Amino acid sequence: MSKHKVKTHHWENGILSVIDHFFEELEEALLFANNVDSHGAKVYDSNHSLIHHVPSKVVPDENNSRETYA
Repeated sequence: MSKHKVKTHHWENGILSVIDHFFEELEEALLFANNVDSHGAKVYDSNHSLIHHVPSKVVPDENNSRETYA
């Protein structure tokens, strides 16, 4: 069983999709999360605790704008 999960978030046309990626090693999970092209990534340990968060690296443009709420 994988020890670390990375959840990536992708907004497209106002719809959020979340994809789970699984890794045995923390270093692999962190490397993936820090380099993935997404609207944010979160790394969780085997206890489902959040251990790392990467904010969005995608710069919204006029065709990829998104609205958020508090």
